[in-house]
Amino acid sequence: MKKRILLVDDEPDNSTLFRIALEDSGIEVHTYNNPIDALASFKPSFYDLLLVDINMPKMNGFELYKRILEIDLNVKICFITAGDTNIDGLREVYPTLSTGCFIIIAHNVLVRNSNIVNSTIDDGGNICMY
Repeated sequence: MKKRILLVDDEPDNSTLFRIALEDSGIEVHTYNNPIDALASFKPSFYDLLLVDINMPKMNGFELYKRILEIDLNVKICFITAGDTNIDGLREVYPTLSTGCFIIIAHNVLVRNSNIVNSTIDDGGNICMY
């Protein structure tokens, strides 16, 4: 059975790059550029992983994650950002955040290999890429 990922990023270019790389690896990708639309369409126990941008208008990635947890307590998430992020600072602001996965993308870097996503899905481990 194909793995399914929910990808939420307000930047269409970023969403497209991730979607293409993941689909090339045989993963089914459901993409949203608006976190409110993603929340409204979310299906519990349907996705193997959520890839969610941290900095989005209307609702940030952490708030989206908190709202999704009200629907599905077993969801796995990996936060993505192209901006500067202080992960230790984030854990201070969100102490109950139970994820260990952050992907920080340097500006203008293409996704060349989706093995990090496959590893996250298969192993459920804490994977970080800087």
